[in-house]
Amino acid sequence: MPTKVVSASVLDRICSTHQGVVARVASSPKFDWPEELTQEDSAAYGRTYLALDGITDPQNLGAIMRTAWLMGVQGVFLPERRAAHLTPAAIKVASGGAEHVPVEVVDSLPKALETLKNKGFWVYGLSAEGAVGLWQQEFAADSVIVVGAEDRGLRPGVEKICDQLVSIPQVDVNASYNASVAAALVMAEVTRQRKNR
Repeated sequence: MPTKVVSASVLDRICSTHQGVVARVASSPKFDWPEELTQEDSAAYGRTYLALDGITDPQNLGAIMRTAWLMGVQGVFLPERRAAHLTPAAIKVASGGAEHVPVEVVDSLPKALETLKNKGFWVYGLSAEGAVGLWQQEFAADSVIVVGAEDRGLRPGVEKICDQLVSIPQVDVNASYNASVAAALVMAEVTRQRKNR
């Protein structure tokens, strides 16, 4: 599609948060996850998915999407209800992540996690109560990382499905990491382990 120079007021009508440029994207990355799960050789060093449980802040979602892109995550699962989705604000913060990482909005996050487990994935939930610290956890080649809301953490039904709860070290037990920072720390460790395999 050819480029066109227009006034700022025209851009304002399309997107109030533009920085002088607006682009129309025709499609998002395709995420046919049930089909992908049948392809044994789809990733030479394993597959990593993220599942976000109760992340309602579009800024956090956008930051997580950007890191997921740069860490080679193959897909992100979002619950249909009580969760941030790919709004213009989230896409802006993602700065390319939303165009590279497929997203699947699911009716039931626990059901999606069960499907992944039945296909050989290990499900790791982030929790301050986790029995294993991040630096001690050896992540499976096919992994799902579940990140909960900052204030409530993982919902009980989601936590119950996790194979392992993993904690991230911190010096103040009365505080918590921002959800996007916690996700980034874990994605970095999973990527480090994958490269060392």
